[in-house]
Amino acid sequence: MYLSRIRPANRSDQLRRLARMAAGGQYRIHQALWNLFERDPGASRDFLYRQEGQADGLSFLVLSRRRPGDDDGLWQVQTKEYAPRLSAGQHLNFSIRINPVVKRRDDAGRQQRHDLVMDLKKNGAGPDESQAELVQQAARQWLGARAARNGFELSENSLLGEAYRQWRFTGKGSRRISFSSLDCSGLLTITDIERFKRALTRGIGPEKAFGCGLLLIRPA
Repeated sequence: MYLSRIRPANRSDQLRRLARMAAGGQYRIHQALWNLFERDPGASRDFLYRQEGQADGLSFLVLSRRRPGDDDGLWQVQTKEYAPRLSAGQHLNFSIRINPVVKRRDDAGRQQRHDLVMDLKKNGAGPDESQAELVQQAARQWLGARAARNGFELSENSLLGEAYRQWRFTGKGSRRISFSSLDCSGLLTITDIERFKRALTRGIGPEKAFGCGLLLIRPA
């Protein structure tokens, strides 16, 4: 695996291009990052990414099975091999951008995804709960429900949910796409090394194509 920090080249034409791309939403960003890998018509996406910063400070962290490259000089790409030393019981600081959704059945019995923050606001919020409190509750509920199956245990007192955002943009074939994201950080303990490694390389949750699911770790 490779972990890369990717920034736009310091060229006026690329900065203008990036501004247009960012205005077009996460679909265009995903396509631009995919172009950094040798194209295989039969291949599916084999990288995770996270967008950081905005405008002139925009950059991307990308975890991939293949080494990215830029022959056109449009990007600054810094890449290193990614093989963290991990063990059961190890404590790690983490950060992840999630798409917090909950599944509900509609009147016809069909299962639908709903934004968890909005669902809590509609169905479970107290009269005095703020947006920040709902975001924190959503982070704790969504990530807590997925911790064990992904090989870790959360230190709930350390968990911080913030930067909740709703995204709306046009995807392939003029398809309208909307989803929400929020950033979680805190302290975790590895409980199952194989499941945890799988979570690192495959990501956690939906909307990975649009910058969610990449689990970033560092020693506690």
